[in-house]
Amino acid sequence: MAKKRNRLFEIRSILGLTQADFGQRLGVTKTYIYLIESGRKPLSDNILNLAELLLAQYDPQKPSDIPQDSLVQIRAELAHLRTELAVCKAQLKEAHATIALQARTIASLHAASTPKN
Repeated sequence: MAKKRNRLFEIRSILGLTQADFGQRLGVTKTYIYLIESGRKPLSDNILNLAELLLAQYDPQKPSDIPQDSLVQIRAELAHLRTELAVCKAQLKEAHATIALQARTIASLHAASTPKN
């Protein structure tokens, strides 16, 4: 049963739909989708079959109804986020190297301060 429930969530995620939108397309309420996904209601084969049908009709390459100016803005934001991600990765790499150096320094100081028998 959990496998079917997980499949429903997976389909909804692939389609990029909220529980409300997904429920509307399946002819059920947002609450019903929530209850199924949380394991509080059983998932009927009919609902799962409808969800699979929605997925079969999904085409990620299909031109969307998003206005062109919005797409330009989204692309600009995506480019900005990619730049920020590259900076964060570089900072993380630098921090990792610094921490490794500090760990070696602490280990050598500890070894030097430990009395030898």
